[in-house]
Amino acid sequence: MNLNNKDHPIYEPEIWNKDINIKRTHNCYAYALNLIYKEQANICKKYLKITNKKDCPSLRPQPGQFSGFIDEYKPHPFSCKKIEIRMKKDNPLIKKLKKNEECPNNFYKIALVCASDGSDYHFYRQDNNGLWSHKDGWKLATNKDGKGRIIKNPEFAVRGHLDLFCGYYAVPNLSKYKNMSNITRPYKNKISETQKILNIINNI
Repeated sequence: MNLNNKDHPIYEPEIWNKDINIKRTHNCYAYALNLIYKEQANICKKYLKITNKKDCPSLRPQPGQFSGFIDEYKPHPFSCKKIEIRMKKDNPLIKKLKKNEECPNNFYKIALVCASDGSDYHFYRQDNNGLWSHKDGWKLATNKDGKGRIIKNPEFAVRGHLDLFCGYYAVPNLSKYKNMSNITRPYKNKISETQKILNIINNI
């Protein structure tokens, strides 16, 4: 494996797991992009304090939100094609890779999987140690699969219901070239779930 270590993220699960509100508001998409938005964690903290709820699911970014897809934040049914289109609309510099193709300089590799019943999607990220890691929704970032095994190749990892392997992608390693958002535009005159949270914490 000709892995360009300096371009791949360092596996540091503690920066995703230690702060419970970062853990709650950053999912596999954020983890794959290696982007942490502390503002979102602070919004979640305020929202939970006001409402006594236990989670902030609509604050977790979804592919297509940054680029303005107007449907609600879950493009059901999920498919490889839908998620890829939305991800690349958010991040035009992301490139599809062939199975054994290496990343160009200043890029690192991620993988996308989906459930064949359209119920879910998930991303994995290759780190600078050559292994793979991921973060499932509000859960802990980890480098282990569903059987507790270190992930050497996401194609052969135990993924449960995520039975479709969609492919590999090259992602820019600099944050300024990547985008994500949890803000969804109003759809059919409905206020988005994210906007409802903002209204609550701002007393609107």
